[in-house]
Amino acid sequence: MKNNKGFAIVTALGLLMILMIIVAVVSATSVAESKQGQLSIELAQARAIADAGDTYASSNISSVAGQNAIGSTLTSFINPNVDPQAQWSISPSSWSSIAPQLEQTLNANFNTLSPENLDNLGTANITYQIRNFRGTQRNPNSQIFMADYTVVSTGTTNSEKAIRKVENRGVLEIKLGYNALNQYLFLVDDAGGNSGFYSTGSVFNGPVHANRNWGFWGHPVFLGKVTTAANCAIYWDFRRRPRKACLDANARPPRTVPVFNQGFQRGVPPVALPTASVSEAKAALGMNLATLGQPTAAQTCNALGLGCTNSVPDGVYLKNDGTRITGGIYVEGDVDELIMSGAGRNGIQTYSFKQDGDTTIITLDYNNNRTRISPPGTWYDGTPNGTIVDPNNNGPNGQPTGANGQIYVNGKIKSVRAPTRTGSVNPPDGNAGNHPPSANIPPALAKETQLNITATGKIELRSDIVYECDPTMVNNAGYLAQFPRCAVPNNTMLPTVLGMTSLQNNIEITTDMPNNPYLWGSYLAGQNNRGLTVENWSRRPAQGTMRVFGGLLQNLDQLRGRLSRGRLVNGFYENYDFDARFTNGQLSPPNFPRGGQFQYLETNPTQLSYKEY
Repeated sequence: MKNNKGFAIVTALGLLMILMIIVAVVSATSVAESKQGQLSIELAQARAIADAGDTYASSNISSVAGQNAIGSTLTSFINPNVDPQAQWSISPSSWSSIAPQLEQTLNANFNTLSPENLDNLGTANITYQIRNFRGTQRNPNSQIFMADYTVVSTGTTNSEKAIRKVENRGVLEIKLGYNALNQYLFLVDDAGGNSGFYSTGSVFNGPVHANRNWGFWGHPVFLGKVTTAANCAIYWDFRRRPRKACLDANARPPRTVPVFNQGFQRGVPPVALPTASVSEAKAALGMNLATLGQPTAAQTCNALGLGCTNSVPDGVYLKNDGTRITGGIYVEGDVDELIMSGAGRNGIQTYSFKQDGDTTIITLDYNNNRTRISPPGTWYDGTPNGTIVDPNNNGPNGQPTGANGQIYVNGKIKSVRAPTRTGSVNPPDGNAGNHPPSANIPPALAKETQLNITATGKIELRSDIVYECDPTMVNNAGYLAQFPRCAVPNNTMLPTVLGMTSLQNNIEITTDMPNNPYLWGSYLAGQNNRGLTVENWSRRPAQGTMRVFGGLLQNLDQLRGRLSRGRLVNGFYENYDFDARFTNGQLSPPNFPRGGQFQYLETNPTQLSYKEY
């Protein structure tokens, strides 16, 4: 019998070797796959780190530190005394040298995101490239410059085995201008948060700022940017008794959680409000706006062609040279009532002044560019409207001013109103009732009217104040079919605008204001402890929602309503809606107060492309 044992042993050894080879191959493959898996994890981490660096770069450009760095770089190039509509505040000869300096500033200050900010997974290194700085837009109160940017963020893991890059390209929009106060939807020096708060039911749809003492309770809604010069805000809690705490935070859960759609930035520079008139009286009198100080009684008398020297007789004066309008409307003494009307919707604006038993009616006929004052019923060429339009009479160059839309009252205005409502007005809660206003509210201002009202004393509001045309609806076909005069040419804005300022006192909503009032324009009470008040706010009945479309600027925020268990029992809810035409002072009421010299305002990045490699 043939012996097969040796063959069996050899076969077994062969199979064992094959098995060992398979195990070795499998083991090698597992090690390789493990290493490959680890590398994939690190590559993903590197990509995440690079993305974090890119986000950091964009946020730094918009941060307080980034804005300050960019502003400091640009300041030496800015001519603060230009006519911003006629001349670039940064000379075109400097444009080519600005981009490298901006690039150097950003790379020196914001080039690294450290490991402790990345859960110690690695480091992000960031480089900025700035090119093609240029001017793109000039406005009466602002200018816009642009620059192209490229941000490259390199993410490296701690092992340095994985490196990924992301590249973000876009444009920087750099805004310079006067600190036009009407660019704020809500601006207050002291928000009064120690004694009151903004609560559930309050809605702010635009940029708001308080120098100090923001106060919040519940869920007020802020749809635009919110800033404060303080490092904390006051959050209220009513679980057992009223309690408040000033916190460097965006909320105090669970009961006070405001909605900050575009963030809440603390520690920004304060914004000063004016406490005295600079040019409003002189504008109304057709005087030289380039000189400082209030006009004396003798200067006022001379400007109005009166024979007085020591005191100005009470009255309503339409500044003219006998043939044409050469200024605005000047009023000496208290006004018992001012009725503004554009209710005819026909290009006619009227102002009716009641003073000491007399009535003076000033009629602006925009269709024929003329103005009548009655009594005596005299017509003059031109209209006291808008900013100065005569190129040979431009106040900034030291010449007498031309016709302008300034009403100046050296006294108080006891009643400001428009024609009475023609029917009921019951808008829904929230923003839904803002636009367009009810057809039962006659307009105070005609489409062409650009007006600024300034009084040294208190101003009392007794009715809605709205425009003939709703600026938010001028591209709505259905609205224009109903109001064809409201159409505007392409790429232009509706001209209508109103400003109202009390220099020494409050602007007050009186007890005869109707429910759910609409107040359009920018309202300013900048004197110490002054603001927009509500007469007998704690005793009057609940009157729905006060809708401000434009802006409210105050020294001290006032109490305008009272809640009980979250329900309005006295006064008003408050709804603030920003007029987008006011952004960066593109449109301002004539002679409306503004801050200081022409200056750097802000930079906003817009991403156009993104790639990873």
